[in-house]
Amino acid sequence: MQLRSFVLTHPALAFILGVAVAFTGGQTNSVMIDMNEVPPVVRDAALRAAGSVKLVDAAQETSRHGVVYELSGCTAEGAKIEVDVYPDGTLQEVQREIGVTDVPRNMLDVARANVPNFQPSMVMASHREGPVLSYDMEGEANGQR
Repeated sequence: MQLRSFVLTHPALAFILGVAVAFTGGQTNSVMIDMNEVPPVVRDAALRAAGSVKLVDAAQETSRHGVVYELSGCTAEGAKIEVDVYPDGTLQEVQREIGVTDVPRNMLDVARANVPNFQPSMVMASHREGPVLSYDMEGEANGQR
């Protein structure tokens, strides 16, 4: 089970926009590719966004919105990171794994209000240029993943 909690951040205030159950069905075609198949402009943008993370996996995702390259790896501490980049090198999104205890309480409250008994097991904080835009949570509710 995956949940996405959206948060709009303002310098002094965050507004919860809502939680939606995310289903990953037939709208995106994702193909794993070798890192040497990633265009240099995409690889360079991903490396700048990831910082000191070694990116080891790549996928080319095609949807009705076009192509996005997803490069992923882990930090030295073992946290997952995914960087999504358009073919021209424009950054779409950076997702960094964070601890469940690092999720703002109001985000967990919204998730649990929409999916009673939800217990997150993994959380990815999604960034673009600036603050967190959303939290992608995977976990269980009432024995279902």
